[in-house]
Order: sequence, then C-alpha cells, then structure tokens
Amino acid sequence: SDAPVSDWSHVSYANSLYADVSCHAQWDFSPWNGPVTLEPQIYCRMLLGDYYISQANYVGNDYAGRYMSQQIPFVGVDDPMIVSDNVAVLRCDLRWNVKGNHYVSAIANYIRSNSLNDFFSTNPNPFGGSWGFALQYAIKSPVGPISLDVHWSDITYKVGVYFNLGYVF
Repeated sequence: SDAPVSDWSHVSYANSLYADVSCHAQWDFSPWNGPVTLEPQIYCRMLLGDYYISQANYVGNDYAGRYMSQQIPFVGVDDPMIVSDNVAVLRCDLRWNVKGNHYVSAIANYIRSNSLNDFFSTNPNPFGGSWGFALQYAIKSPVGPISLDVHWSDITYKVGVYFNLGYVF
C-alpha cells in the first residue's frame, strides 16, 4: 500500500523540543446565491525537531480536531492515522441544496506527506499521495445537521459509512 507513513527517527520518548507550522484555509463560492456551493479547503502542518508521539501529525475522519487537536480531516479514513512530519491535504466539497433543508455533497480530498526535502519534489508522486472520496446527504434539523456519507480512499481500500447527528463540538 502507498499509505503515507512516517520516519520515526524524530520521535522522542525522553525529550520533546519541537515546533509546528500549521495552516487551514477554506472558501465558499456560491455563484449568484444559487443552489450549488463549491468549498475548496487546504490543511497543512509541518513539524520541526523532536516530538512525542502525541504531538505527531494525524489525519482521518471528516472533522478537524475530532480526536486529537492537530488532527487534519481526510474523508475515506475512519480512524485517525499518523503520517509523517510534513503533511498537506487539499479538499473540495461540491454541495447542492436540493430543496429546502436537504443537501447532497460530493467530496474529494488529496494528501501528500513526507520529509520536507521530498515534499516539494517535482516527481509527480514521489511518496504515494493518496485520494479519498465521499457522497453525503444532509438535512437541517432542530438538533443540528443530520448527515450520512459513504466514502472510500486508496489508503484503506474500504468503503465506509459515517452518520452524524447534531452539531460537532
């Protein structure tokens, strides 16, 4: 499997002196306030120095920070997984307001993860960048959004289902 993995030589079990650089950006485009919204997103985090395993980069699930504060969302991976020191996830949601409170979304995301030297390589796939996809149905309700998604990624090679009831906090 080409799943992103980490080189554990920088993981410390005694001392932890590290720095991280993180970013997240998201835009919502809804032309002419129509029923279709495009939501491109980018997440990235780079770790420098020695760090404890609890400070490592984690990706997975549909929500940022769901299980670990530094967890980056990646549809198609149900449980958080550790990736290497440098990680970037590009994600795009295409959401259609079918009628009233009913929404259907198509979601795609891509991850690249490896050492800083290889991260900006011009090689098209030097360390197994991976894809994840989902189709989601959601409805607004008095208790918050209720959603169901069916997802897949080439990290797990499994189809999964995720149900959400209410607001995530």
